[in-house]
Amino acid sequence: MTGARPIVEDVVVHAHGRVSPADHVYAHEKVKRACRFAHGPVPFARVDLEIHTNPSRELKASVRAELDVDGHMVRAHADAETIRAAIDLLEDRLRDQLDRLGNRYQEQRRRPRQEDREP
Repeated sequence: MTGARPIVEDVVVHAHGRVSPADHVYAHEKVKRACRFAHGPVPFARVDLEIHTNPSRELKASVRAELDVDGHMVRAHADAETIRAAIDLLEDRLRDQLDRLGNRYQEQRRRPRQEDREP
């Protein structure tokens, strides 16, 4: 991302299962930090945290996020043994997604429009 940092207006975190308030805040801050890599404003971000109670599941924590980046939806998901590990993975995946979206955005801006091309 270049230029001014995008505005992150709202990060909503929903928790399912035994998610601590500290993990709730941790997810909020990590997603907000990932939003710094967006190429434009992020008017809304939603994060779902879930700790599974099924004893047969090897990975007990799931995290999902959806970000509205200047009208483009960016989604990421991560599973891990702990909720914090899943949140950390989610942040990395969001940063990768935002980087790719930013690269596509820059490529489109560099490409001449069809009507600007000479015949």
